[in-house]
Amino acid sequence: MVKLRTIALILAALPVCGYASGTQYAPNEILVKYKTGGVPLMRKIVTGGTTVSTMKEIKVERIRVSGMTPERAIQVFRADHNVVYAERNPLRQLDYVPNDPRLGEQYGMDRVQARAAWDISKGSSSTIMCVIDTGVRLDHEEFVGRIAPGCYDWSDNDGDVTDDTGSGHGTHTSGIAVAATDNGKGVASVCFNGQLLHMKIFPNAYASTSASAMIDAANKGARVISMSYGSSAPSQVEQDAVNYAWGKGVILFAAAGNNGDTVKHYPAALDNVIAVAATNSADQRADFSTYGDWVHIAAPGENILSTFFGSSTDYVYESGTSMACPFAASVAGLMIGRNPSLTNQEVRDIIFSTCDYVGDFVIHGRVNAYSCIQQVSQPLPYDGTPVSAQVAVVGGVSEGTQLGSYGSLAAAGAAVKSVDGMMYNVKSVSRNRLGATAGVDTYVYVAPDAADLLTATINISAKSADRSSALVFLYNNSTGSWDQFGSMSMSSQLKASSFSIPLSALPHYLNGSNMIRIMVRNVLSVRMGTQAYTLSIDQLNVSGTSKSSI
Repeated sequence: MVKLRTIALILAALPVCGYASGTQYAPNEILVKYKTGGVPLMRKIVTGGTTVSTMKEIKVERIRVSGMTPERAIQVFRADHNVVYAERNPLRQLDYVPNDPRLGEQYGMDRVQARAAWDISKGSSSTIMCVIDTGVRLDHEEFVGRIAPGCYDWSDNDGDVTDDTGSGHGTHTSGIAVAATDNGKGVASVCFNGQLLHMKIFPNAYASTSASAMIDAANKGARVISMSYGSSAPSQVEQDAVNYAWGKGVILFAAAGNNGDTVKHYPAALDNVIAVAATNSADQRADFSTYGDWVHIAAPGENILSTFFGSSTDYVYESGTSMACPFAASVAGLMIGRNPSLTNQEVRDIIFSTCDYVGDFVIHGRVNAYSCIQQVSQPLPYDGTPVSAQVAVVGGVSEGTQLGSYGSLAAAGAAVKSVDGMMYNVKSVSRNRLGATAGVDTYVYVAPDAADLLTATINISAKSADRSSALVFLYNNSTGSWDQFGSMSMSSQLKASSFSIPLSALPHYLNGSNMIRIMVRNVLSVRMGTQAYTLSIDQLNVSGTSKSSI
């Protein structure tokens, strides 16, 4: 029995609001937008609020509160039916520019819009980035305080990972991945605050050595692995090691090769590895870069300035897909730093779906750090405040309206029907160079009740074109933007996924009419095909558990 249905969460009290860590707000101030008649007097009395200023044109008052925290005052105002929204008053800052003196020589940062990405997130020192390579100069000024415990030399089976091959390759790639940013020295890396776990495999870089390094990195907590090496010979032991690391949540990147042809290069061509080609300063394929329909993405890789092993202050320019690989990997590290709960599949899907088109020499395009980080919502911590609610099925469902940019309904009527055997079908349309896209934007209604809500979960069951990706968002009324809650790799077979909503974040997604707005955006890259397809949604709902139900 097939149904498209929504489930209401019945709420009586909301938890204290969570706000982005590190953001500065006007002390003891909140902003309140009202429907008519001004901010209710009783709410101001209860919160000890006084009006600082009024923006009459948009019906917003700036209020200073006393006797309670701004977060609690926001709850008080939100409980009034005449209030459209209430929020903190965040401080705006100049666009972030780190003080690394040679940042201006790193054209790749501008190509991937790293500075705009850093305005949203600067990553986290808890993110472990593994570089498997020739070794590293650990005392380089860019790695001070950035070395994670557990570095190992799998070539000589000891703990000395000194870059002693004479190439300096591993020091250079490590700097691209995790060079200290905003330290007043040398260069920057996209990952900004990541920690380096270096695995040395040269000069005895056999497939078994490579596989051992991957497994060890996964066991030691690496979230991202960068592999700037390879050959044309596949290896099942490397594939098994890749699968092991993938199973532990690791995102793996590998250089596509420097032969300027389409011959597969391993480990880049293995399943569960993201193959990376190189672009130049003109955002075109570097002449030396391997390319083809097996190469997933591209990243800057020609004339890349990074750390070198000659001294602790050495920097040189190098070119190769070896440089592009850690560049792309550092974007994944920045994403993980923003939201550690992201799965490797989610990171992969976001990177693929947000690439910039630079030509048909790769499947998805050149990675864009800013576009990626825009799709990553920072998790809001659950503060333990109980939420009163129970879960119940409502009669009928809301009308599903699609975003114009993401497709049109296949059939007239537009209303989502709770009818057995029916699916909600959305016809894809072409959206510039992104490819074929389809999407739906709908609501779940919420009303008051007295039981305690324990969980809240977005559930989706859908199918579409093979190898397309669906991103699931909730509209954040506090920020006026969409927060991504997960992604799905889609196929022509019906697939189901669930994504948890942190209870502390739930108030941000309830609008003035007690509705949660959900969007599903499905994308099939233009390099995957040009034919229109249908996104078919069997179920799209929000469910939950309450104390009364267990």
